[in-house]
Amino acid sequence: ISDPVVDQGDDLCSRSDVLSFASAALPADALISGAIKLRLEVASDAPDTAFTVKLSEHFADGRVLNIRDDISTLGLRNGARKRISYRPGERVEVDFEMTPILWRLHKGSRLRLDISSSNAPAFFPHPNRAGLWSRVADPAIARQSLFGGALTIAVE
Repeated sequence: ISDPVVDQGDDLCSRSDVLSFASAALPADALISGAIKLRLEVASDAPDTAFTVKLSEHFADGRVLNIRDDISTLGLRNGARKRISYRPGERVEVDFEMTPILWRLHKGSRLRLDISSSNAPAFFPHPNRAGLWSRVADPAIARQSLFGGALTIAVE
């Protein structure tokens, strides 16, 4: 049975607004145990915007299942409780700490990481303007830049 919320398609994402990265095929079964952490170095031409990340298992038969996903805005990055100022074009680090999980990875599978600014319907689209999302009446298109990053996963 295919679940459209979990089944993420049959290949790396080919959308122009999503960057997809994949590992080599796993030589044996493995177990992800604990939190999944990701740090990105990014910039945007918007005064505030969102970055989304999604980690999936890409099976040898082509199926792709979502393991975890997360979202962060530049204005509330890295767990900030109060809005942080952001100057368009500024390079900043954005940390993601996804809910801990116990997930069996299968021999021949690859890990797939998708990075974007949208992951609807999982997360409401960001209007790419500063302020409270629900009060922004005129969303804008943002140009995002990714300079690098690091993914940390506990694998047994």
